[in-house]
Parts: sequence; structure tokens; C-alpha cells
Amino acid sequence: MIRGLYTSASGMLSESIRTDVISNNIANVNTTGFKKELTILKAAPEMRIHRLNDTRDLPPLRIDLKPFIGNLGTGVRVDETFTSFEQGQIVHTGNKHHLALMGDGFFAVMDGEGNIDYTRDGSFTVNRDGFLVTKEGRYVLGQQGPVQIPEGDLVITERGEIRVNGQLIDTVAVVDFPEKTALEKIGDNLFRQNEASGEPFLVQSQVIQESLERSNVNSVTEMVNLITAMRAYEANQRSIHAHDETLGKAVNDVGRLG
Repeated sequence: MIRGLYTSASGMLSESIRTDVISNNIANVNTTGFKKELTILKAAPEMRIHRLNDTRDLPPLRIDLKPFIGNLGTGVRVDETFTSFEQGQIVHTGNKHHLALMGDGFFAVMDGEGNIDYTRDGSFTVNRDGFLVTKEGRYVLGQQGPVQIPEGDLVITERGEIRVNGQLIDTVAVVDFPEKTALEKIGDNLFRQNEASGEPFLVQSQVIQESLERSNVNSVTEMVNLITAMRAYEANQRSIHAHDETLGKAVNDVGRLG
């Protein structure tokens, strides 16, 4: 009976985490370049159940055989939460500073302290010093460093070549990682590399000017997932209530029958 309480409680905790992840996906359905997260649930280790006090007399010994009855499930737990890098829809904006990536890779961006992070959000602009920057003011990196764009007709090719009045200025640094699912999300639609992700390397993805990549979140699918998670949470909640009532009757009523 007590095991049933713990099993249902583990289900509630897992579905609570899953609900938080799905809710965050829905909240970012209109965030440029956002990549949804998925939660994988895993059955907790099973317990082997034996019958106790099942003895046999083998003089001069009395042996407790403890015969095996079967396995008992102990609930569920969150195995991992990972980011899905499925391609988002490309939409045309008409802004020459906006860039979208078709295929693998990330834009490399640098803050004022020299820290480099990575994003799929190509809603760039030009600051007063002529540098191509993100909405938060991080410098967009080319293969020669921060991209500074002089006055003139700006064209960015599918290979990421930045040309002003036909002259090659730099090439957008598009990088990928050996294990990009291990990248750490740090907020502001940014990813940060770590030991598990490996070192970045340049890739040849298609760069699309005057366009942005939309979030890869399907709002209908995520709403269905949210309803499913909430119903699973409520089912475990009712199970705990039923176990609690049964335990209460065992404590308060069974003793009086004797």
C-alpha cells in the first residue's frame, strides 16, 4: 500500500517536469530560431517480491524459503530532457540584416567581454558603429572576427559571403558541434558549448538573407502533449487519494474488527 503511494508520487513529479517543459515550448512558439525540448520518461527499477514467513522444517533446521512471487514496478522517472534541432519554417522578412540557416549549424555571437555563444536566431541589426549585432547587442562573428558592415549595397550569399557594393567583406561563421544535443541553453535563445558538446567546427549550411527561421514548435502537438501530461498527473493524484483512503480505513477500522 505504501509502495503505491510512492509509485504514484513519482508519476506526479515526472509529469510535473514534463508539463514545465511543454509549457516553455508553447511560450516560445513565436520565438525566432527557438528549438523545442523533449522529455523522455523511464520506468524506475523494478523490485523483486518474495513471500515471507514461508518456512519448511528440515530437522534440526527451520528454513525460510522466501519463494519469488514476481516483479513490482516502482514508478517512473525523467530519464533526460534534450533539445530537438529539427528545422523550423523559413519566412521572408525583407530586412537585409536578417539571416536564416537552412540545415545544421549556428551563428557565433560574442558579448562585450569576449564570451562566444551560439544561436539560430538571425534577427540581426547594425549598431551605430556599423557592427552586425543581435537584439541583445552581441557581435555576430565572421571568419575574421566581428562583422563590421560599411555603407553600401549589402548582399549575403547562400555561402555566407558578405559583400558590400560587390566587394567581399567577410564570411558569416556558421559552426556546428560533434554532440550538439549536449549544448547548454543559457537564455536569450543562446547555446553555450561544454565538454560534452565538443569543440565547434565550420560547416557549409545555406544562409538565406532577408529571412528568419521560425520556432520548430508545433502549437497543436504541444497542446495535445500538455493535456496528456495533465491528465496523467491527475490520474496519479487520484491514485494517491485512493491509497490514502484505504490506508486510513486500515488504521482506523481494521483494528476494531478484532
